[in-house]
Amino acid sequence: MERLEANRPQHLRQAGGAVREGSALLQGLAACGRCGRRMYTQYRDGGSNPDYVCTGGSRATRSCMCIAGTQIDRALERAVLEALRPAGVEAALQAAEQMEAGQDTALEQLRLAEERAAYEASRAERAYRAVDPENRLVARGLEREWERCLGNLEAAREAVAARERTCRPAPSAAEREALLALGEDLPRVWHAETTTVRDRKELLRELLEEVVIDLPGDGERIHLVLRWRGGLRSKLEFERRRG
Repeated sequence: MERLEANRPQHLRQAGGAVREGSALLQGLAACGRCGRRMYTQYRDGGSNPDYVCTGGSRATRSCMCIAGTQIDRALERAVLEALRPAGVEAALQAAEQMEAGQDTALEQLRLAEERAAYEASRAERAYRAVDPENRLVARGLEREWERCLGNLEAAREAVAARERTCRPAPSAAEREALLALGEDLPRVWHAETTTVRDRKELLRELLEEVVIDLPGDGERIHLVLRWRGGLRSKLEFERRRG
């Protein structure tokens, strides 16, 4: 685990709260695909088989969803190890760079709109200050126009600020190198005899923000949405095993 810790990019932060005992890999990360609430974990058969459960809120009379966790954990494990192979990491990095390029284009358009709004506000101010104060009717009209332009400028600035808050920068060169190294090490470390369930759960919290679990339609197929750190998402779908 020390090698993984050293290679972990700096922008990753732990999710899911404190890691507790038990075999469920998604403890603290599972979210209900029906109502959006965090799912909790309960165990059957002496603690060997986990279930992911959503009660649907404190006033609910029945569970929103209860699903056996072992099959989900195994599918998630395979998906994470596959995604973090060097080829998978490289594909994810390219997707992140494309996402950043799209963000940059949208942000640039908003900044241009802010510049236009600032120009219009400045022009309206000059017109207002240049009018003869004795011409009250014209002065009031120019004042209203100036106020309108100032409102547009404020809205444009807020739009730029909001976009800047949501933009996610693509990984730096150092972070790319760290992620590729992580892809080389992860399968070996994951399956090592010295790696505990707690270690695996902590590692998942470094990689994922949450995993949304859903049983659409007749409930015969399980849908998972993996929300990765950095904003990317991936989906899994597989047949539900019962019993």
